[in-house]
Amino acid sequence: MSEANVVPEGFRPIQRGGPFLSALGPLYVKTGGATPVIGLRVEEKHLNTRGIAHGGMLVTLADSALGIALATSRTPPQPMVTVNLSTDFADAAHAGDWIEVRRVSRMKKFRYYWEDFPVGTVCEFGGLTLTKEEIVRFAKQYDPQPFHVDEEAAKRTVFGGLIASGWQTCAAAMRMMCDAYLLDAASAGSPGVENIRWIAPVRPGDTLRVRLTVLEARVLQSKPHIGLVLNKWELFNQKDEQVMHMEGYAMFLRRDPPG
Repeated sequence: MSEANVVPEGFRPIQRGGPFLSALGPLYVKTGGATPVIGLRVEEKHLNTRGIAHGGMLVTLADSALGIALATSRTPPQPMVTVNLSTDFADAAHAGDWIEVRRVSRMKKFRYYWEDFPVGTVCEFGGLTLTKEEIVRFAKQYDPQPFHVDEEAAKRTVFGGLIASGWQTCAAAMRMMCDAYLLDAASAGSPGVENIRWIAPVRPGDTLRVRLTVLEARVLQSKPHIGLVLNKWELFNQKDEQVMHMEGYAMFLRRDPPG
């Protein structure tokens, strides 16, 4: 058997079929260390017209191999995963070169996780002021109804003057959430928002704040490393008048997931 066909000691084949794996080539895994190691050998089909596999192709091979390996594992993949290759990106790889892919955790340490949003939590934040120019600019692009874009026309409507689009009020709430906690949280997105009510118009110069109340919190059965939170968001202006009510879900990674 030629050296190019020899699999290093400790590696076993990953049993996974399908056309994508066929295009990638045979994959091998070695366990027993601090982190699994995925192995693959550069083949002719991975080479460019100059007969080499450059750094970009090596990254593609590594990412694909790692993705397939994680898909075959029962352990949920960690966010922000990168890989180390035994082949130096400064040197091109050639057919027959052996590549080892290691999962290297570089997950950011967040301030807030699912555990930080227990039922009954109430907090207020914000202080975002909407100017006339911002209201008109947003509405011209996304909601060009007369009472959002034309000050004179707006005076002749039931609102008696220019008001912000309700969707801009939602966007303002989102910005305040990001500034208050989401950008420092292990957010996993949201499956949706419901029960939006625009209670009072938002006018130029209004300063908005948010009151957040956690209504429900539970772990996802299908993904136990993620927790689901049902929130109620209430928006108030500088006169303490409620202008919007919204309920929706948010998902966060757990601080100490099982397994």
